[in-house]
Amino acid sequence: MNELQKIEPQLDLNKVILIGHSNGGDTSMMLAQTHPEMVSKIISLDSRRYPFPRNSKLEILRSGAIDDKPDEGVVPESSVQVIYVKGARHIDLCDQGSPEIKDEIKKSIIQFLRIGKS
Repeated sequence: MNELQKIEPQLDLNKVILIGHSNGGDTSMMLAQTHPEMVSKIISLDSRRYPFPRNSKLEILRSGAIDDKPDEGVVPESSVQVIYVKGARHIDLCDQGSPEIKDEIKKSIIQFLRIGKS
């Protein structure tokens, strides 16, 4: 964060929004768990291993694939918005997905980001 602030001093890095696919999503969850004061929202594109933070103030969107499920206990039963993109496989939830799948993911992300704003 300190390095990013040097490169882009105009950014407000007090509360960031993290997004990550697979292991990147797991890493985002770990950062939010260990430094909750730094994160306002997380967008998980099929992260499956690291337990999601159980923090009611943290907004989380999880996009899941049809061909894989998260490990047991990773995603809490409440407080997480979960969507499944029709026909999307795990690999499709990164930059290798079709334009149609990417559009669906973008729509869900935009909707998620707008919900918290009044």
